[in-house]
Amino acid sequence: SALSWPRAPSWGSPRRSRIERSSSSSAPETATSIASLIKKKYDIALGNIIGSNMFNMLAVLGIPVLIAPVHELDPGTISRDFAVMVCLTIAFALMLFVISKNRITRVEGMVLLLCFVGYQFFIYQNTIGS
Repeated sequence: SALSWPRAPSWGSPRRSRIERSSSSSAPETATSIASLIKKKYDIALGNIIGSNMFNMLAVLGIPVLIAPVHELDPGTISRDFAVMVCLTIAFALMLFVISKNRITRVEGMVLLLCFVGYQFFIYQNTIGS
């Protein structure tokens, strides 16, 4: 059943990739964004994206740390992931505000998706694949 899937023995396995976890946890936001775009409610899609990112960065990181503080993080991972996040945020902002003037085209969406897939492949190669 859907409820027993996260409790499966392989959940903590190193073979389970980040893309599986991020895809399953982002499915509701993706569905909401797609539905709002189909209905031409662009403000709902953008609000959903921004709200989801803010919640993930602030609450999903903040609440667990209140329960059990993190005393050691890998500096290489933090600097790599943070640099990619900042670069892709800047790229998204440039696409949205400079290149397409308050629009995101299909080509830009494909570029963003390819960046995500490429980054997941990069992480796989550097953590599991090597």
